[in-house]
Amino acid sequence: MTEPTCTICQKSGPVLMPLRYAIVPDTITQQLPAWATPQTAFPALSGYHYALRAVRQGFIYVFYNTGALPENAGFDWECWGVAENGDLYYQGRTTGLGAQPVFNPLPCGRPVHKATNLEHMALSEKALKYETWVAFSHAPWEAEALDLYTRDANARAKRMQNITPAEWNSHILAQENGLVQASEAALNTVLDYQTTPPFLLRDEERPTYRVSSLTDGQYGFYQESVNPHTTFHAWSRQRAGGAERSIRAMQSRCQASSGKPISPLILALQDPVGITHELAYWGDSLALAHQCYLDELSVEFATWRNINGVKS
Repeated sequence: MTEPTCTICQKSGPVLMPLRYAIVPDTITQQLPAWATPQTAFPALSGYHYALRAVRQGFIYVFYNTGALPENAGFDWECWGVAENGDLYYQGRTTGLGAQPVFNPLPCGRPVHKATNLEHMALSEKALKYETWVAFSHAPWEAEALDLYTRDANARAKRMQNITPAEWNSHILAQENGLVQASEAALNTVLDYQTTPPFLLRDEERPTYRVSSLTDGQYGFYQESVNPHTTFHAWSRQRAGGAERSIRAMQSRCQASSGKPISPLILALQDPVGITHELAYWGDSLALAHQCYLDELSVEFATWRNINGVKS
């Protein structure tokens, strides 16, 4: 008896690799590729710019606009949970309610586990017939949100990004607004996939680093420490240099039920909350580290005074 195909790592269908728009310090030189230029330009910032990264921990929601009545549209929604390293775990073709965050996931348990297939999603074949809408969220959506985006086309267009059936069959490589046919060249513009990626350690992963100095009575800061220099969200380290491997995996499972090959796609998703996290982290983490140092120093001095008091 043939074992059922694993919905986590072996399912086939129209394959989509989700990425995210991220903000990075100017010490990282990689810019957004032309195809990822957003329809609405991002605000200009000093000291940092925008680039592409693997999706961060959270959820990806997919809606197939089949035209079903809202009360019957529950099966037009799918949800994937995103692990911290960007791997994608299918959570079911339901209303998406009850979606759970993915923490330290184990392999799917099948005799042949295809880990590279967790970097992308095999969608329903509905994507070849109906307009498909995709969105990232750092938190699971409530029933009210799902109902709103099912019923209200304007709200859906503001929150989600769409793919038309024709774009799966297009042989035109140059696309825009964050959607492009999957290729090794396209993936190599993503920071996590680069052969020598800028794996800047998050501050909490570094034992120590110098922030300030006192020289000849002059107090000063180390500029490289106080400027934006790291990331709040984890890197997908296992993807470094793996663009060719990932493209092969996408092509191997991107097919219709008839066996006809389909062009896999890459979609850069909007993530304003993630960008806000990064901007706040660069300032707040340094201030917090300094405050923690002062708190610990006050405890140290209090202990020293108490010990001396006992001795005397």
